[in-house]
Amino acid sequence: MFQNHHRYIDFLVEHQLTNEQFMFLYILYADSLETDGDGDRVFPREGPAIASIWKYAQAMKSWPRASLQHLVDRGFARFLGPADKFIPDLMEVTEQFRKLLFVGPEEAALFWDAYPVPQRTGITFRSIIPLYRRTVLTLLVHRQVMDALQWGIRHHLIDQNIRVWITNQRWKDVECIRRCRDLHAETSQDITFGTSEK
Repeated sequence: MFQNHHRYIDFLVEHQLTNEQFMFLYILYADSLETDGDGDRVFPREGPAIASIWKYAQAMKSWPRASLQHLVDRGFARFLGPADKFIPDLMEVTEQFRKLLFVGPEEAALFWDAYPVPQRTGITFRSIIPLYRRTVLTLLVHRQVMDALQWGIRHHLIDQNIRVWITNQRWKDVECIRRCRDLHAETSQDITFGTSEK
């Protein structure tokens, strides 16, 4: 989404969100991903995502109460504590918002089911969900992953452990191989056509 400004602006307009509201929701969602398969908090080296909201608020400006209430009214965020406390640590993104942009357990299940069984040995689906959600993140990337996986299976390229394949984002390698093969096929056709014309 962030690689295509048209899609980003269209999303903001369609869902009546400001840049700052989207950033707030995005960071809240990122904060929710900072858990392992057992639900324990796992913080990245940069610190918890929620700290970015406070950093922005201190350096730039805080989110107006009405702006946050708009997110709650639209069903994109909810309070975890008292409804009169507009504190980021006491808010979370709803499934309604998550399903608009981000992968969830259902997308992880589609990937799990499609991945060759021998490469899933010793790994549980439950442990793959948080890894898939953090690494793949968006529905757009999920579609790319599934497309690369299916193509890779057809061409016998999927021979790594499922955890390694996700962690190292091997779908990008498969996409690269696919583009190279397509380019080679196009080039071979051009050479053949060129030869036949002489």
